[in-house]
Amino acid sequence: MTQPERRTRPDRATAHTVMVGLILAEQDGRSAAAAFMDQAGVPFRVIVRVLSNPADRRRHPRP
Repeated sequence: MTQPERRTRPDRATAHTVMVGLILAEQDGRSAAAAFMDQAGVPFRVIVRVLSNPADRRRHPRP
């Protein structure tokens, strides 16, 4: 049995870090955003997904 894709993050701190990283990507580029998120402990697979595939990002409003 396959599980449905989760579209929300249970970890609000990581969700916030990713959102800040995405803002940083817009301002300073993907390399700066990747370094920021990596330093903050965001899993590598998440960093790659959110920076490489914008259509695959989870949708929720910015705080």
